[in-house]
Amino acid sequence: WSEIVKHIHFHPSTGFAVLAMIDQGQPLAFPQIEAARGLLTYIARLNRRMGCGRPQEPTPFEVYTYPYQGTTEQNQASSQLPPNNCWIPIIIVNGADNNAMRNLVTNLTMYEHAPTAIIDIQAHDTDPFYEQPMLIENTWVVSYFIEPRTFFLQRFDLNVTESGQVAVTNLDLIQDDMTTVADYVKDEQFLADFEFTRTLVHEALRNDPVLAAMDNAMPLATKPPDEYHCFAGECPIGNLFTDAARWKVQADVAIINAGGVRGPGWDAGEIHVSDMWAALPFANMLCEATVSGLSLVRLFNYSTSMAAYENRYVQDADRFMQVSGVRVTYNTKLPSSGR
Repeated sequence: WSEIVKHIHFHPSTGFAVLAMIDQGQPLAFPQIEAARGLLTYIARLNRRMGCGRPQEPTPFEVYTYPYQGTTEQNQASSQLPPNNCWIPIIIVNGADNNAMRNLVTNLTMYEHAPTAIIDIQAHDTDPFYEQPMLIENTWVVSYFIEPRTFFLQRFDLNVTESGQVAVTNLDLIQDDMTTVADYVKDEQFLADFEFTRTLVHEALRNDPVLAAMDNAMPLATKPPDEYHCFAGECPIGNLFTDAARWKVQADVAIINAGGVRGPGWDAGEIHVSDMWAALPFANMLCEATVSGLSLVRLFNYSTSMAAYENRYVQDADRFMQVSGVRVTYNTKLPSSGR
């Protein structure tokens, strides 16, 4: 668990243990829910070890949501103990469509270690599914669309029982125009970070340093809106990036979804930073985990069941997996439930 728990932000002064779940409509939606359950179980184990559950009066807590929220705080559960030795699990969801959100809420609110609150900050409909805070089982759920001109505040009262259960007695969603609220909630740090990043990007574009050289050209991967060659099957750019990821961490197997590799390729000779940005344009993180053979089979069966096997854009065909370190054999004539 040591790598995976880094995806929990522990905030000692409030006691919040915050999980961020991004793009539920993308590949691996169900494994993301399984991973969230595992992290919720981990938080519950931490609470048992720390002796969570001393009687107390209900204490007000606040969760601020900005368009950008960075922190330099130490993100370790052991660095500082939370109030009453209790970590309070909060899940922030960004990118779920309504069907994915309902599925997530159903699976997590009925879980034995359910979160205290699920906050969806990218509701897709004009009438969000959980527009007003709603108590489902023992979890508060709220859904709204975060945007740069609005300040949002979720305010709720928490009461930790003697048995270590966290009860929320009330939850209010407060929002205000960023131009009228107090200066202390205006996100000047975001603007400063944005300008700094812009400076680095312009500097890199001017210099465009050479990273490596290849004897052979890298063929075209995508040419929107018509050509998506990695959707059809194994592709050279997919092999390159999965081989590199497997080498970097000395893993047995590496995978990346076909929709994550793009670009026009490059000619033989020098490879520049701009070539890499075009080929791998998303802010991916290299994640390591130990999984069972059965989990890999399930993953590849899901991948081959969603694939279109055509080098054009087809909805959900980007879920086809490019791989390294494993040979996947499948039969497209079999039912999608078991290829």
